[in-house]
Amino acid sequence: MIFDTDILIELLQESEPAAFLIDSVPLEHRNICVISYLELVRGCRNRENLRRIQQFVRNRFTEVIGVTREMSTLAIRIMDEYALSNRPGAMDVLIAAAALDRREPLATGNFKHYRFIPGLEVKQFRP
Repeated sequence: MIFDTDILIELLQESEPAAFLIDSVPLEHRNICVISYLELVRGCRNRENLRRIQQFVRNRFTEVIGVTREMSTLAIRIMDEYALSNRPGAMDVLIAAAALDRREPLATGNFKHYRFIPGLEVKQFRP
């Protein structure tokens, strides 16, 4: 399962529902997209924050999924199809493309960002 950035932020803020959701998935099936990792690191204010994020990701997730050529191609197709009707965010489209390409469900609290993407299995998180 791929976890969206919003759930990671909830967990970093010690949200019990987020911890429950993540802990319900075996470690070997817990993944995040590199986009989410970059978003977390971008929010760091100092070296201590950065080390905390790095340790958090190392300890709680098996893989930080890089963006492949196939994922990029899929993201372009999704954006071309839905840019005018649903106005998806570029990072959301890349995260969705990663989940689709790997045939993994995506856990997110931002269901509306993904609900229109055919074939994407979305596990809705409610904090």
